[in-house]
Amino acid sequence: MQNKTFLLSDGSQIVRILEESEQYMVIDCIRQTMPHRADREQFKNWKPYPEEMLCRSDMRADREEKDIPPEDAAVMHRRFTLIAPLIPMVGQEQMRSAMIELIAEKNKITKQTVRKYFCLYLTYQKKCVLAPLHCRQKKELTEDEKNFRWALNKFYFTQRMYSLNTAYTMMLNEKYTDSTGKGIYSVGRVQTPTLAIVVEREMAIRNFKSTPYFALSAVFTAPSGKDYTAKYKKERIEKKEDADSIFRKIDGKDGVVTDIQKKVVTKEAPLLYSLSALQMDANAKFGLTLKRTLEVVQKLYDSGYTTYPRTNSRYLTEDMEPVINDVLNKLSTVSEYKKLISGRTRKFDFPHYFNDKKVESHFAIIPTGVIPTSLTGVDAKVYDLICRTSR
Repeated sequence: MQNKTFLLSDGSQIVRILEESEQYMVIDCIRQTMPHRADREQFKNWKPYPEEMLCRSDMRADREEKDIPPEDAAVMHRRFTLIAPLIPMVGQEQMRSAMIELIAEKNKITKQTVRKYFCLYLTYQKKCVLAPLHCRQKKELTEDEKNFRWALNKFYFTQRMYSLNTAYTMMLNEKYTDSTGKGIYSVGRVQTPTLAIVVEREMAIRNFKSTPYFALSAVFTAPSGKDYTAKYKKERIEKKEDADSIFRKIDGKDGVVTDIQKKVVTKEAPLLYSLSALQMDANAKFGLTLKRTLEVVQKLYDSGYTTYPRTNSRYLTEDMEPVINDVLNKLSTVSEYKKLISGRTRKFDFPHYFNDKKVESHFAIIPTGVIPTSLTGVDAKVYDLICRTSR
């Protein structure tokens, strides 16, 4: 295998070219299946894809070997030693298959495990991806926490979507009472006052009595011909006779501007998107449910248009400024974003966007720089939201 490999993408797929001859030897970097030969013509219109973007799709690839703990490094080297004999024969499928079978038999592991390590290394071209991927230890839920989760899933996160108060009441009835409706409920220094707040709010809602009132507004036309609407200074007028009296006094009369107040307001630029922030905006702007937004942004990620979506961070790592510049350069070729990017001084409010301490496993959702050519509907709308927070 040649030392120099490179990445190509058509916007929905990413492949690494491992060997160049009459045909390419390629590996699918998204599915990470075994490398195969493909006609060069197939990739004629594909574009180069940034290595750093691919590396950031796996937290293990986005680090240096020297930063790996000793015990994980030992596992990494052991796994690399397993697949090392396969690397020179990446383009020789028969020899490769025989070697995989030999390695699996000798080390008492499955052939699938050998293929997994081999494809992982070929995809990222880094030994560090062979280090163990640690998952956070799951906390054991208490019985009360399990009951709360059960109630939310059964009564709140449903098509009917009962209120939280109703879900809580049904939980108490089904989980904490006997057949006669009697039972003992747990209390605590947090749960008790919280329950009191919920009850007080529920009682206020039940005892609320609406009172009809009247409001006045008028449409004025400025000398420029522009119309604007103004409200009467008293927003709630309790008696209809009073509202009618005021209306008769102003109907058809000229308005006089008696006071003008101006003030300068500084508005901070929005943060980049985490998944939850994106879901909230997509719901407010387009009426998308949380689930639907996740489906859309996952599709954008799978197509290579945006970065990993399941993140709770709204920041980037401090070494990503060159990556963002590259992404902005590519977005500036798109007519919708050209006027927002081109010709403007590019100076980042660094702490507002880049902060290593506020990035855990994954950074904020941003475009990758791969420009989509055929997005429509909600896919295009969500992609546009992400792009506009990154400008």
